[in-house]
Amino acid sequence: MPGGALSAQLVRGTVSERGDGRALAGVVVLMLDSSGTAVTRALTNDKGEFGLGAPGPGLYRVRTLRIGFRPQTSDPLRLAVGQDLHVPIALTSVPVLLDTVRVASRNACRSAADSALATHAVWEQARAAFAAAQLTSRDQALDATLLTYERVLDPTFPRVRRQSSTFAHALSAQLWRTTSIDSLRRFGYVLPDLLGGRVFHAPDMNVLLSDAFLEDHCFGLVRGSDGEHVGIEFEPNRDRAEVADISGTVWLRRATAELRSLEFRYVGLKASESKGRPGGAMEFLRLPGGEWAVASWSIRMPVLEQVVERAGATSGAPQHVERVSEIRVTGGELVALSRDDQLLWSRPSLTFRALVRDSVLPRPIDGARIVLRGTQLSGLSGRSGTVAIAGVLPGEYTVDVRTASLDSVAATHTTSVNFTGSGPDIELRIPSANRAVAAWCGYKLPTTPALGLAIGTVTLRGDSAPPWNVAITAEWTAGTPRSASARTDAQGRYRICGIPSNVEFTVRTEIDDTTTAPRTARFGRGSHFAITNVVIDVPASEAGTMFAGSVQAMFNSEPLAGAEVSLPDLGISVRTNEAGRFRIAGIRPGTHRVAVRRIGYAAVEQSVGFAIDRVTSRQFRLAPVATLETVTVTADRRMMSFEENRSLGLGKFLTREELAKMEFRTMGSVMSELGGADVISAGYQACLRTKRIPRWTPGQPAPPNNADNLAQGCQGRQCWSQVYVNGMLVNPGRPTPPFNLNDWNASAIEAIEFYPSQASLPMRYSHPGATCGVFVIHMRLGK
Repeated sequence: MPGGALSAQLVRGTVSERGDGRALAGVVVLMLDSSGTAVTRALTNDKGEFGLGAPGPGLYRVRTLRIGFRPQTSDPLRLAVGQDLHVPIALTSVPVLLDTVRVASRNACRSAADSALATHAVWEQARAAFAAAQLTSRDQALDATLLTYERVLDPTFPRVRRQSSTFAHALSAQLWRTTSIDSLRRFGYVLPDLLGGRVFHAPDMNVLLSDAFLEDHCFGLVRGSDGEHVGIEFEPNRDRAEVADISGTVWLRRATAELRSLEFRYVGLKASESKGRPGGAMEFLRLPGGEWAVASWSIRMPVLEQVVERAGATSGAPQHVERVSEIRVTGGELVALSRDDQLLWSRPSLTFRALVRDSVLPRPIDGARIVLRGTQLSGLSGRSGTVAIAGVLPGEYTVDVRTASLDSVAATHTTSVNFTGSGPDIELRIPSANRAVAAWCGYKLPTTPALGLAIGTVTLRGDSAPPWNVAITAEWTAGTPRSASARTDAQGRYRICGIPSNVEFTVRTEIDDTTTAPRTARFGRGSHFAITNVVIDVPASEAGTMFAGSVQAMFNSEPLAGAEVSLPDLGISVRTNEAGRFRIAGIRPGTHRVAVRRIGYAAVEQSVGFAIDRVTSRQFRLAPVATLETVTVTADRRMMSFEENRSLGLGKFLTREELAKMEFRTMGSVMSELGGADVISAGYQACLRTKRIPRWTPGQPAPPNNADNLAQGCQGRQCWSQVYVNGMLVNPGRPTPPFNLNDWNASAIEAIEFYPSQASLPMRYSHPGATCGVFVIHMRLGK
């Protein structure tokens, strides 16, 4: 044990209630030095015990803070070197009732002395809870279950564009960590980064407890609209006018002085930064044992982008304008807290409840599938038309509803709902298939002369990927020959309006300059649509050359567009369409390795056998690997690691400014000029490795870098560099497979890092397989 620890000065003790001697848990105990500054603090345990270590011998006092009770300070305690002093503390049950606090001033910077004292008394209660929450997360052995989430909102309407969430476990319910109070005082709470983004800092417990926060802000009392709460408003003082700061309100319950919540907003911002109402909030929870925790937290931040406004004929040159592209909300909720496997607290789950009915008749719809767009949440209505979806966060959602009737015309009803977690069930009024047809085609039911809609799908026999953009024509005779045409979408579906519902019509398709035989169809009695599916036979000469299938997300079966499906042995690569489908022709018979990759998902590789005169079909399911971090404070924190690594100078780096000069060049040619990088080109492909070939150890297999392999370009058994895109390894495997640099355009990249040897690698990229270099791509926001 170090000598300093042997001579430490300690103050131990117990805190109890005067009179009955009951131990008091959750009491904040501060050690104050001779100037009144808190040098250390602790939280009493369930036995009322505490321990405080003094920084050195001297004169100290012990101060207690208990929520809802007046603070109490001991007489001076003189501590000698190495002294261990026991101090019992008995608190008198004299509650501080905020019912008696009169709201006379809203700003303590300009208020009378008695109003300032009242404000200070209320703030002391809030600080006691802040301190207890900080100590609970730091010192208490609590197992916390957290639900963290990230939402992206439309900047014009507060509608959820997309949302992701994840559950995490931690030993304490920590929320965000911010920069130091000294940095916040000097530079403010919102700072520009080196690439034009913004970093939004939120106040943590250290900030709220600091004397500097008190000095930098004015405080005043405000009455809650419900009459049950009293608030402490704070705003930056006049000396803070030059920097971005925060203002807000801390709310306490009048009857008990318990802390309830903190809400804040960013002030002193530029006009572009202020759009979207940036700010944040916290809710606090008091546990049965007296500890405190942050029950929920969130930060709302605008994401800014540079756009060029085209000038008019007389308005001069185009201007670069900053605008909000989206609103990002990052936060979390405490789901449960336990200690030693004993549950202390759990949050009631919120359930989205809706009643699905016909848009005209009041009857319920059974079997309707409801999906909250942007999430992985869905539900199915029962016979009464009701649906319940558990675990939904409050907010405004776009809801997609499918019914058996709408499925018959390949339609989905979409609407917006505002879910608060309280109030009556949401009513969803869904049109029938005939009314959906009328809406698409502009018909007026039921008085319009009978017109119908031909719908259906076009598929290739034995092919899992429907043909896209295929021309399809409906023909009929009504006095004179008539026709109408359409093209298939990414799912192979088509719709043709304006066909009289009392005639027989034919449908034919055109694909690869070949017209299929016409198919005859007719509308049913009382129906305004007819389903005609067309199956195209693949010529026998082409059947054995086909590889078709789909790529889906593993957990919700959502189709993944833009996934790369490649056969590296043959040098063939395609990407999936909007429906997650792909098709590859001209496969050489035999067994070939198939690789499927998409950013944000774990890559899949498998061997597939291809036989002549067959269409080989496969469905690939990719598991997501990029999950939301438990804590996020900034609007764009991606480049922080880039700047840290560049400051060390161990690798090769290209910034956005440097890449902007190369936007019309392939990424292979860009990297070929970067020191230490060796680019192997083969046609359109350009693959990367380090010039510093790893040293060969005698007795090990010969390194795969001979002339024969070099002649094969990207298909040779080279030692390829590992590639990370936005922090995710996109070419995993042993040995590392090649990665085509020319799949990326410099205009979509914010910055690049390249590390030619393991000796220069940052810790996060130092993994097995990195012997031939590591290439890191930071994509631009919105690209």
